[in-house]
Amino acid sequence: MTGFWIVLLILLAASVAIVGATAHFAYSKAWAFVAGLVCLMGSAFLMWMTWATVYKNDHWATCHVTDKDRGGDNGSYRVYTSDCGQLSNEDSLLRLKFNTADIWQEIPNEGAVRLRIAGSRIPFLSQFPNVFDVEKADS
Repeated sequence: MTGFWIVLLILLAASVAIVGATAHFAYSKAWAFVAGLVCLMGSAFLMWMTWATVYKNDHWATCHVTDKDRGGDNGSYRVYTSDCGQLSNEDSLLRLKFNTADIWQEIPNEGAVRLRIAGSRIPFLSQFPNVFDVEKADS
């Protein structure tokens, strides 16, 4: 959750800097207000996207893996399940996850497994929930 607050502070600082620069160059107060409003709306949208793709819906689920492959243009790993949907397995800077290859090896090609999943499916960005941890499923 620390990454969320760092991103928020950076975006708010950028908003303040842009509004200050706009006011400094002797533009009208209305222009400074519009620029500030656009910056704040953009910041809110980016914060929502960060939360939705990294933190939302963090839970453990027992999933039945049907297949896995290297999918997507960014080289991420894809996990296909019959009951948890299509999942992604990729590094996450904001969650400090850099062990994607290790997790990939622990996921079976077929069968039941418990996965810690977080994130949302965002179709227009080709975004899938991300796998953060793996455990053997109880028999």
